[in-house]
Amino acid sequence: MKRVSLFLIIGLSLLAVEVRTNIPLVYHEGSHELIGSFTLVFSDNDFPNATPQNPVYIRFRLLQANGWSKSLVDLRPGAPAAINQPINIALYPSGNSITNPALPADAVQLVRVIQGEKEGWLRINRSSALWAFRNGIPTSPSVEGPIGLTVGISGYASVRPDTNTVTGGNEYADGSSVATTELCANYENTLNFNPGDLEYIDFVSYLADTTGVETAFTVVPGTNSGVTFSNDNQIARGELYVARLEYHLQPDSYDNPPHQLELSRIDAVDLWNLCQDIPTVYLTNASDFAWEPGTVIYLCMADFTPAWIGSFAPYSASDEVFLSQSSSPRISSAFSAKWQIDPIIHKGVFAGYSFKLIQGSHPAHGAIAVDGLRSCLNNEIPEATLNLAAYASVLNNFVTDGEKVELGPRIRATAKMQQVNKPAYRTVIPYTAYDKKDWNCLTTFVNNSGKKATLSAFLYNRYGIELRLWSQKKLEPRASIQLDIEQEFGALAKTVLAWVEVLSDQPIAAISRLEDDDKQMLDYFSGVQEFKSILIAPHVPSRPELWGATGYIVSSNLIDEAEYFVKYPGSEDSRIRSILVPGSTAVIREQDFEAGRPGWFQVSTDKPAGSGLLIYNKLTGPGQLASVPMEHGADTQWTFDHLGNTFAGWWNGLVLVNPQMISISVTLSAYDAEHRLLNVQDVEVAPDSRTVDVVENLMPGLAGISPSRLEIESEYPIVSMLLIGIDNLDILTSIPGKQATSTQLLMPYISPDPNDWHGMALVNPNDKSALVKLTPYTALGVAGPETTLAMPADGKTVWLLEELFPSLRSYRSLRIESTRPVRGIVLTGNNARTQLATIKLVP
Repeated sequence: MKRVSLFLIIGLSLLAVEVRTNIPLVYHEGSHELIGSFTLVFSDNDFPNATPQNPVYIRFRLLQANGWSKSLVDLRPGAPAAINQPINIALYPSGNSITNPALPADAVQLVRVIQGEKEGWLRINRSSALWAFRNGIPTSPSVEGPIGLTVGISGYASVRPDTNTVTGGNEYADGSSVATTELCANYENTLNFNPGDLEYIDFVSYLADTTGVETAFTVVPGTNSGVTFSNDNQIARGELYVARLEYHLQPDSYDNPPHQLELSRIDAVDLWNLCQDIPTVYLTNASDFAWEPGTVIYLCMADFTPAWIGSFAPYSASDEVFLSQSSSPRISSAFSAKWQIDPIIHKGVFAGYSFKLIQGSHPAHGAIAVDGLRSCLNNEIPEATLNLAAYASVLNNFVTDGEKVELGPRIRATAKMQQVNKPAYRTVIPYTAYDKKDWNCLTTFVNNSGKKATLSAFLYNRYGIELRLWSQKKLEPRASIQLDIEQEFGALAKTVLAWVEVLSDQPIAAISRLEDDDKQMLDYFSGVQEFKSILIAPHVPSRPELWGATGYIVSSNLIDEAEYFVKYPGSEDSRIRSILVPGSTAVIREQDFEAGRPGWFQVSTDKPAGSGLLIYNKLTGPGQLASVPMEHGADTQWTFDHLGNTFAGWWNGLVLVNPQMISISVTLSAYDAEHRLLNVQDVEVAPDSRTVDVVENLMPGLAGISPSRLEIESEYPIVSMLLIGIDNLDILTSIPGKQATSTQLLMPYISPDPNDWHGMALVNPNDKSALVKLTPYTALGVAGPETTLAMPADGKTVWLLEELFPSLRSYRSLRIESTRPVRGIVLTGNNARTQLATIKLVP
């Protein structure tokens, strides 16, 4: 009889649910102590009849604590939304078994852990006959193939292979992310929990007649299911002093979802990775004693283990998601302790940072805030989560007897990164002087907003291959920054990088300065912000023995492939010779002009895709240079707000292009500065041709008169431009016939050279006077003394900026604010009269 009884007892224990726990030390009077975790291992078909309609419950209960110190799940009506959903508990193989791949994620759920209560509840929603998988069919756990679950750990630590949940770990019921099930208890003023005492947890299973678990303040247990649990139920040990570290993402909570980071191309830091700053994270001394000098905290990648932990494993950095070594971590706290920050480098591989307490003490329950960390994602990975682990080696001469106590890891999902198509401002610099050995291109970017801006520049060769990145430049409001390709990337890069794409989160004005080594040639052109389907080069100088003329066509739409066609006067459209894939540059040179140099040409695409710049320069002697953005299509109205004074030796050359197949009559109207009409002249432009001459020849009625402004109207759309220069000097510049009219304009560049001058011409096209305020800004965005000037109705005013601002060289840009919309241009040159250029004002 005794032998039979012994056999039955042994048999029952084998079939009982095995309980496994860990036993951390907790402060015996602590009000919020992290106790151990428990694992339940199932080796039988313990819940064969469980369904969502008739679930089985497992109650777990603390014996010593006053209750839970933090709620994890509260499904009762009116509970806070953050805890008002179940947590799916991952089922995983515990030995030589396989979890049923078709088992729903809600098979087992944590449905009640409420602050102040001593009991927690698991709900079994799916028959245990379906939990495992053997020989291709669902089956129940067995002694040979057990299935386990774990409660009391962080969401990250719960992730395993071959589970039944979406995330692979314990997760929120909506599958949005992993969820912590860490259990914290309150031992304040307990009578029977003293240093050295053990905390216990017991388990009982009840059938579906249990009521109130999800709905009531009091749970009424139903019928005992008969499932037994092993008695390995010690889950904490009381201590007088407990060393404890917490790593968390919010100042008032130890358990939070990861920071959400949305990344786009503007966040690129190199050709492969996107990076973004992580919001503040916190490291807290959750001990009941102060940390003293010699204490070191480690914050590192979760798969890196500091050597002192003991079971050190080789570490290799992830190339998909990682903590950036270019981070600049900063520590702040409400306490006077001083910390030393050092990178953790293991065998040449960066793993994180250490924070060493070198002066003062860090009190119990005191937190330090860590800023300046950067999270990075490979640009081929759509989304990933950065997990960081915190360790500590803490010291208190009294409590730890001068010996360091090792803590951790405290692992948190820190940054959930996702690539998105984030709206951004895009600017294209279509040319960099890459093909001119003795030319230089300096590009200035100005933050044209009242907010801080971030910009990244991507540099391509003429074949559309991205070769360099000028990343994440931070600009204060109104501040500016300059890009010199040779200085930034070297002499070889200058000969290869053909154009620049700039992305910014605030409006950015871009202007490029072209200049030769001898400082004889000079011009400026603005960045392009729109794709064009028609690019017109309105003027190609005759006499190729004297003038170089080159068109640069950039397929700057990097997404849509387009077909490109070129049309010369008197010919049909033909496919452009260069093969233009997105990002590539077609160069139209002398050899492309089959029937000799045309007076003008047009490039068209089957969709908006291109940017273009026409450059012509004198080939011999002191240089002349003009850059003409191919950004304006044909129109019936053109306005030139500034003509050179012919009595002072200036000449004004007007270009009229008729791209139509019919003759067009063009009306030229000349005005003085106050917009008083001086002369009107009709000019006939032949079909598909160009007319070019000085204004005085096109308008004979201007004999003895020097106009200040010129307006053009035509019956059908034409293209026009104005060239101005000085007689007997090899200098000229182009004046655009389309200018932005706005109450706010920006002059994006001021030359620092004391030998340069800047003349601004502003037009008030309104029938009422306007007040115009001019404010210069330094490269750092610091405003200088402002000047306010009156402008008459429908009038034009010209200023020499050096006279308005004696310290003009100290500034890098000029902001124009007007009570009424105005427009204008800036002419600039040098006192030696060897250079002349136009700076476009940007709205």
